[in-house]
Amino acid sequence: MVADVMLKTPRSIIKVLNKDQLKSFMKSISNITHKLIVRLALTTGMRREELATFPLKYVIDPTFYSSYRSFIRVDLKPQDMAIKGEHPRSIDIPRSVMEDLWQYSLNYRYQLEKKSGESHPTLFLTEYGKPYANQGAALLGIVKKAARSAGINYMNVHMLRHTYATHTLYAMKKTSEVSLALLYVRDRLGHASVTTTEKYLHCLSDAEDILMNDYQKEIDYISME
Repeated sequence: MVADVMLKTPRSIIKVLNKDQLKSFMKSISNITHKLIVRLALTTGMRREELATFPLKYVIDPTFYSSYRSFIRVDLKPQDMAIKGEHPRSIDIPRSVMEDLWQYSLNYRYQLEKKSGESHPTLFLTEYGKPYANQGAALLGIVKKAARSAGINYMNVHMLRHTYATHTLYAMKKTSEVSLALLYVRDRLGHASVTTTEKYLHCLSDAEDILMNDYQKEIDYISME
């Protein structure tokens, strides 16, 4: 027997955006590119570096998608973009979001690319027509600026991921077994273990008032306001 000299560390508190914060936060973003980046983060749970390097070729015209479903499955591959641990995984992009990404690629992004006179493989471009450098380091400043305008004291890009995971688990718990919901969110987030995903369950009971019945539709509604 030996003494346990490891100090216990408190469980970190997961911070997510509530409904009112989401409305204020989204309304504070006027830049088309920034708004789409945030919307994609809130509806897929992708990390900052994944958003910054998300390939243009992953965007499709939803009208030609063979199966009419609410979500379009997209396979993320490390040879195409930056993925933590270089582990491929799949995400589900809402059809409405894919429609807006498609229109963005045809119109606004095209104008941005003309500014630089260069073609780039990434979907999202800066105001100068360039990809976001340093795996999207500038996205933190964009999110913090919008948060300040919305009156949110603390904000980072990872909170968008937390918000997606928490709301998705809550919605799925009402129609599926908890274990199935955890496995789905685990696979979408790219967690190596479901134990990592289980941390989102702990904050559900403490955040009942912030959870929406139809999270994806709410993001669409907020984005159109």
